[in-house]
Amino acid sequence: MDGPRNLASYLEEFSSLRPLPEKLERNVDTERRVIEAYLSNLSADWVALVRRLCEALPAMAPQTRLSVLIPARLEAFRLPRCLAALEQESRSLRRSDPNVLEVIVLDNRRKSDAPDHTADAIALWTAHAKAESLPVSRVVHVWNDDERFCLPKARKLLADVALMRAIERPTAIGPLYLISEDADVEDIEPNRSAEFVRRFDALPWLDALRGRQDRTPSVLA
Repeated sequence: MDGPRNLASYLEEFSSLRPLPEKLERNVDTERRVIEAYLSNLSADWVALVRRLCEALPAMAPQTRLSVLIPARLEAFRLPRCLAALEQESRSLRRSDPNVLEVIVLDNRRKSDAPDHTADAIALWTAHAKAESLPVSRVVHVWNDDERFCLPKARKLLADVALMRAIERPTAIGPLYLISEDADVEDIEPNRSAEFVRRFDALPWLDALRGRQDRTPSVLA
């Protein structure tokens, strides 16, 4: 917008450019077709990479509504704190069904990077997990040293993996939502995952949300 404007008039103008249907709702079958069309337009090499990572992961459960995607490059020290924060805040969502949420970590690095202990950190988490614990899976990708924009590509790769696995489910109880998280986030507001699903279910016209992020808000108190 150029200069201050009244929000109501702006929204009215926006709606006139692209009118919303009288009854807008999320539809799993429609979203499946949209995802299929999106994936079909990706390059063959990229689809092959996405497919390889999908095959390294368990099948997505029909009950899964939220996939938390964490690109981790040399984050073995910080990642356990991030997983602990996710475990704590998502308990209310997972109480009804542990499969409603999944966490996928992309252990990625450049060829010149010495491997760290990210794999060990996830293995230790899994070894101590209980039936109701946060389900965490790991996939690996090594970028060429001359690869640019590795972090945004890692986020896209994780999202495409989640979408491909989502449409391969025979059935789904509802639409899948994605959260792209950082491996060094240590504090997450309580019940974020449950609130995320509830709000997006209630607002079918909302496709994406970017909020303000403080990695350690406790130090600001």
